[in-house]
Amino acid sequence: MVAIPQKASTVILLREGDIKGFEVFLLKRHEKNSFMGGNFVYPGGRVDREDGSLEICSYSKGITFEEAYRILGGTLSREESFAHWIAGIRELFEEACILLAYDHKGNPFEYKNEEDRRRFIDYRDQLQKGKMTICQIAKESNILLALDQLYYYAHWITPEARQERFDTRFFLARHPEGQEASYDQKETMEGIWLSPQRALEENLNRKIALSPPTLK
Repeated sequence: MVAIPQKASTVILLREGDIKGFEVFLLKRHEKNSFMGGNFVYPGGRVDREDGSLEICSYSKGITFEEAYRILGGTLSREESFAHWIAGIRELFEEACILLAYDHKGNPFEYKNEEDRRRFIDYRDQLQKGKMTICQIAKESNILLALDQLYYYAHWITPEARQERFDTRFFLARHPEGQEASYDQKETMEGIWLSPQRALEENLNRKIALSPPTLK
């Protein structure tokens, strides 16, 4: 029996390189993970039902239900389409500790001080444990999730031969100033920044293993 692919969102996080060009942030999935265990991937995960709610919509900015529906080609409902943007923001925060948001003045979100940074690290932990939602974090922090900082890029579906399958929308995002990407030490074992050329070379030399979508 062919497994039905689960809806998912993945974010290709980019930053300017030290010399020329750009780098991407890659996470090494835990060796014991049933899906792509040991491989280097982009931050991402399943779309939750709550990701497409009207409540979370009121704590976001930049993309409407209608715009999300149009950008994804009208193949999903408006709520499902919108949910992919929210899932991308949420998963990026959970897995890479990067929060794409605007403060109450409409400026890109930055940590005010070390205490503020530690508070959001705790938010991340609570989110991973299911004790808080991304909506609650936005509400408590008086921020709006910056959906217009995600740019739709690609669509991949895991082949039918796999027992665990995902129907994934990939997004691009620029690494925000004042935040530091880090792996979650739960589902992932390592986080690295590499230029695409370097990542391909290290995959070829078997220093790292890239999953098929990441390699592509």
